[in-house]
Amino acid sequence: MHPYHTGDNFTVGDVDEKKDITNYQNCYSCKDLLELHQNYNYTEELLLPDIFKLDKLEESNLKVDINNCYPEKPHESCSLKRPFNDDETPSINIKRIGINLIIDNNEEEGTSYSTFNERMTIIKNIEQSAQSPEVHMCTNLTTKTKGLDSYRAPTSIDVKNIHIKHELPCYAVKKELKLKSYRRNYLSRSEFTTTIYKDAIKSIVVDADNLFNKAVLEKIRTNYLKNKIKYLVKSKLSIDLSRTYSNVRKYILKKLYPFLDDIILTLDVPITPGMSVSELRHNCLSNKIFFEKLSKNCRKIAEDVRMSTYDSLSHVFQYSISFYSNDSTNSTCEKINFSPLKKKFLPELKILVMNTIFNLPDSIVSEIKKFDRNNILNSFFLKMHGILISKSLIRNLELLFNSNKNKFINGGSDDDLDLFNDLLKKIGELVKTSYIFDEVVFFPDKPTLEKLSKYLLSDIYGVSSRFHNKLSLFNEKADERQVSNDNNYNKSSETNIYVKEKYQLSELSNIKKSDPVTSNIADKEIEISDKYKHSKIVEKSPIKNSSQLEGGVISRRFNLSAYHKINLFSTKNTVSIYEKVIEVICIDDEETFKNSVLKELNGDIIGKGFIKSSIDVSLAHSNIRKYVLNKVSPYINDIITTTDILITPDMSIHDMKLKCISNNFFFERLREICEKLVRDAHLIPETTFSNIIPTHINFGSSGRISIRRKKNKFYSEVKSLVMETISNLPDNIINEIKNVKEGEIIRGLFSKIHGAFLSKSLVRNIKLMFDSNKIQSKGNFDLFDKLLIKILNLVKTSLIFHEGKLVFPDIYEAKTISKYLLSDMYGVHFRFNENPQKIL
Repeated sequence: MHPYHTGDNFTVGDVDEKKDITNYQNCYSCKDLLELHQNYNYTEELLLPDIFKLDKLEESNLKVDINNCYPEKPHESCSLKRPFNDDETPSINIKRIGINLIIDNNEEEGTSYSTFNERMTIIKNIEQSAQSPEVHMCTNLTTKTKGLDSYRAPTSIDVKNIHIKHELPCYAVKKELKLKSYRRNYLSRSEFTTTIYKDAIKSIVVDADNLFNKAVLEKIRTNYLKNKIKYLVKSKLSIDLSRTYSNVRKYILKKLYPFLDDIILTLDVPITPGMSVSELRHNCLSNKIFFEKLSKNCRKIAEDVRMSTYDSLSHVFQYSISFYSNDSTNSTCEKINFSPLKKKFLPELKILVMNTIFNLPDSIVSEIKKFDRNNILNSFFLKMHGILISKSLIRNLELLFNSNKNKFINGGSDDDLDLFNDLLKKIGELVKTSYIFDEVVFFPDKPTLEKLSKYLLSDIYGVSSRFHNKLSLFNEKADERQVSNDNNYNKSSETNIYVKEKYQLSELSNIKKSDPVTSNIADKEIEISDKYKHSKIVEKSPIKNSSQLEGGVISRRFNLSAYHKINLFSTKNTVSIYEKVIEVICIDDEETFKNSVLKELNGDIIGKGFIKSSIDVSLAHSNIRKYVLNKVSPYINDIITTTDILITPDMSIHDMKLKCISNNFFFERLREICEKLVRDAHLIPETTFSNIIPTHINFGSSGRISIRRKKNKFYSEVKSLVMETISNLPDNIINEIKNVKEGEIIRGLFSKIHGAFLSKSLVRNIKLMFDSNKIQSKGNFDLFDKLLIKILNLVKTSLIFHEGKLVFPDIYEAKTISKYLLSDMYGVHFRFNENPQKIL
């Protein structure tokens, strides 16, 4: 990609300092709110006294944003992006108000997550408080703890038809921005990889206590007694080491670049709609996990520096030193060249570099606190086409570019319109969930979303702007996905699926259908809630011979065979990709256990004439993996239900891999669990790990040595190794997923069931339904009919991996698979329903 240029010489200082909040769209019609709008400080009148007063942030962290509403959608409500904290009790207000409350909690260090029972309690409280079935209440709580931040998006509850949906936060006021006439921007890697932490490293204070400066001056005084130097030293002139300090910053940044580029994928600074500049700064400073990992990495780099030679730092020290007077009346400035003698100062320089690296986390925090408004905005956003867009969006666009850059010649032609529309949709999906800054952080509105997506398409791929009018992000014709039947299918059956938005497949089990299903319904809308927005799938199925599926067979596209009962909920069909890679993670990189065994068995090895290099401790490593997997699997199975990755029809295998790696919510929860397991492991007796240690150590074809009576010698090493493996588990999982082949990605996300590669997310959701619907009698066919309808609704909207692509099943395939799955669950023969039309 190309260096970044702006066409309007914009700087973030040009951003208006104030904008009238009453210009935001609102949906209130009550008299009280109209009166409040006439007062600029109307937000204060909506809040209870005292309880919301804060004093720890530079700007007020208390905001009231007017929730958008649309006349044609009177019952759309706000989403639940993340669950409520367990010890928070939401207040109830009949007014439809989105409240963004930020609380400093100095007692909590972690993030807590709500449960289903807590959500039911919230619903119950609202039912008791609501006066009208039409009332909607949306409360957003964003809690900032002393350590790790946790984001709580609003919960949407409709008392008339109670269910929880996932869409845009209620306070994410969508604003229409005026983009300038298109002029291509070229993006360089340096522009979108820089982060606020890298910016801070470039300006940290080096040698704050002036010890290095004094040491250099003292060495000059004692070792170089030439008349001129002696005179300069005795004249109490100061020396200028600014170039060395600058080189130290560059050296440290170069060492940390791989680490920062890697960790930013999973630990980027959390941004939420409605944030001000001071809140962005606060999130940077309270990114606990980032600073913990940075500290660990800094210790490792500092140790590498300690073990390195002095000559490796020679290029860091400046070639000459200038002497100057601190007295403004004395303009004396002499420059002495020390190039041939730089090695004399390298021991002190090495200490300076090590100390700077050790103190880097604190130095970064100190520098970010000094950043002004422009520094913060420049670190988070880029000015493109007249607006400030998130740098994280640019990083994601780079990944998209790398996976599609060879699809067409730069500029394109009319023959590429279908490809352009496909790329535009991919860019639109990224832009839709990215943030724009204009006084506060917010999502782009629909016109801005489409126009900006077209601009970015041209920026990245060089698509001529003359195609902009021919492309449409929201054109249903461009989104149509027609699932054509095989020639052997009944030609009268057709299924047209219109995919309007992306869906959150892992949450389909929470959907409840309120409309009755009748035998003569051919057109049906299924509303699916995703993490950000509502999506709809409209299926049109003229059924002429529905009895076709009652036989043994049937769809040839997925090679569905005659029914044979399987163990649907076996580990093979439900295990997540994260659990699978634990089975192959690297154990004991530093070979501490291996060295300990060699040391303990040294006499036996020499006595039997074995070669030490042929030692094999892989069985011990395998046992450690199994132990760790058994410990974390129950937790992973629990959190994967709410943090499963989102898979959409246009994804490639590479896209799915990136989704697994960048699943921030999952890894955040896993880190908390691993920290808890490590704390618990300290209390476990060392003898508990006896079974991990094998009874024999192999030395290849030479033979083996029994260590049955010496196991106790290795208890301590194995316990430490287990704790280290658990502590590093999230990072090890990410590294392994990066290296796995495409086939392993598919096997981690899909499972071959009855001849079709079904999503494991679908199987896990069906298992949740099974666990809540235990049936004793197999003769309750009415109940089976209802369960079949639920399964069918899940299967129809679940993607199947077929011949390298993600596809939806047609209605006949979905019906067959649903009956097979129901039979697997309850052992009921799939012919039990004599009226197939009933479930359509």
